[in-house]
Amino acid sequence: TIHLGKVDKRYAESVRVRVEAILGAQLRSEPIDRETSEWLGSIDDWLHSKLAAVGLTKGRQCRTLGEWMEMFMESRAGLKPESQRKLEQTRTKLESFFGKDRLLQQVSAEDASRWRAGLGKAGLSEAAVKTHTGNAKTMFGELVHREVLMRSPFAHLKGGVTPTRNSRYVTPEETEALLAAAPDAEWRLLIGLARLAGLRTPSETSLLTWDDIDWEAGLMRVQSPKTERHAGHEQRTVPIVPRLMELLEERRAECDAGDDQLVTIRSAGGRRRKMVAMIEAAGVEPWDQTWQTLRRSRE
Repeated sequence: TIHLGKVDKRYAESVRVRVEAILGAQLRSEPIDRETSEWLGSIDDWLHSKLAAVGLTKGRQCRTLGEWMEMFMESRAGLKPESQRKLEQTRTKLESFFGKDRLLQQVSAEDASRWRAGLGKAGLSEAAVKTHTGNAKTMFGELVHREVLMRSPFAHLKGGVTPTRNSRYVTPEETEALLAAAPDAEWRLLIGLARLAGLRTPSETSLLTWDDIDWEAGLMRVQSPKTERHAGHEQRTVPIVPRLMELLEERRAECDAGDDQLVTIRSAGGRRRKMVAMIEAAGVEPWDQTWQTLRRSRE
């Protein structure tokens, strides 16, 4: 029995019809129909809690966008800092557009389309728009998974990664010119690790230690933070080509006995500025995506 209190008879009848529809779907082990689903999402917390109390639906975990964003970010606390930063940026854009107090059930597919269009009008690149859209789809998709929403208003939008248009290939000759322009053995090794071994800079190069180098087998053990969440992709073994072996031996010769890291260059801004200066000094055609282009050339 569900007690509605003193209400209009027509209202009580409409609730009875919906309750019977939900109960019938449960008895047949079928999903409820779309119209009943929309009704369930639109009713107030008071009535919803009464339905949840008798097992006709699950209790609402959150109602507003702000509440859900807080819960979602807490559930993603284990992500890498850069991934969390991007999600926080998407969160800010969603809350700024809809408002923290916006009811989740009141975010429509049309609203989601207007939000995406607004990102482009604000001057964001297509790649950035797709990234934020993909994040929003993940955030609202989780609400569907938790049965807070029956469907995501962002499901129809196009998100994901934009394929790079950078087809610049750094030739072996250009690589040698760049190595000649490098100031010391550490910089030469960093360039070699990217161009000759295809390592990510700095996430993989900064983790390399001398224990990762198998000199006799000519192999290198590479830790991969970017893919470690996928089983079997925490690390990989990379062959050391002869030219890279020369750079490794040169670097080892200048290191002290207690030095453990192959590369100690840390400043991201300084690393890029130095590379741009070396490219210019080498007299080769400049390229975008400084380190990724070297890795892609190896690939």
